[in-house]
This record gives sequence, structure tokens and C-alpha cells, in this order.
Amino acid sequence: MLTESPLSIEEHVHIVSSKSCGAVSSIIGTTRDNYKGEKVLSLFYEAYVPMAEKEIRKIVERAGAQWELHSVSVAHRLGTVEAGEPGVVICASSSHRQDSLNAVSFIIDQIKNKVPIWKKEVRENSQEWKPGVKV
Repeated sequence: MLTESPLSIEEHVHIVSSKSCGAVSSIIGTTRDNYKGEKVLSLFYEAYVPMAEKEIRKIVERAGAQWELHSVSVAHRLGTVEAGEPGVVICASSSHRQDSLNAVSFIIDQIKNKVPIWKKEVRENSQEWKPGVKV
């Protein structure tokens, strides 16, 4: 779930794919190379891993209770993520596309708002911890 290794969308699509499903939806959150006109070099993520993974599991369970999902896979990077690289990958499969589309949207929003993962934006001339979850 949380890893310092690079993320592969193909790996997560494979995890959730099934012949019984008509849809696999995904979102890949990547590090932008700019912020308010300043060049961004990377993001640095850190987390309290046991709590973060517990919260992600709860979010996935809530998504499963709201929509008819076959499978969900979530991975979030820790450490340095260079501009252009994925920082988060979420995939969900379902019989019908609307369920998996709704689920991935819900999961990314919930992760950003509720999971204790903090990020520091490293720019060309400065760095800044971005506002995040208050625990």
C-alpha cells in the first residue's frame, strides 16, 4: 500500500482485472513540474505508516459498501517522487463503469483529506510542507 518503490499502473490494473468485470477505472496522481510559476523538482512524502494504511483500508471498505466493486488496489509513494512520476495509483474494477469511476474518485478524495501522509514540495528556489491532514 505505501512504498518507496516506483509505482506501476500496469501492475495495479492486473491486480484488479477480472473477466467478470466490464470496467477497470484508475487514477494516477503525478508530481507536477510547476506551482504558481515556480519550477517544482520533486515532492517528498512521509507518513505514519501503520495509521495511514489502516485509514486507507477503511476508505476502501467504505467504497466497497457504497458501490458494487470486484476489486480495489491502492498504492502511495513515500520518499522522493520526481516531477512527472506517479505518487499515487488507485484502480477499481466493477461490472459496470459508473461504480468503479465513482469509487476511484471517492478514494482519492478521501486519501487526500483523511490519511496521515504529508508532502513537502521541493522547488527550484524553495521548499514547503503543504497543508494536509491534521492528526
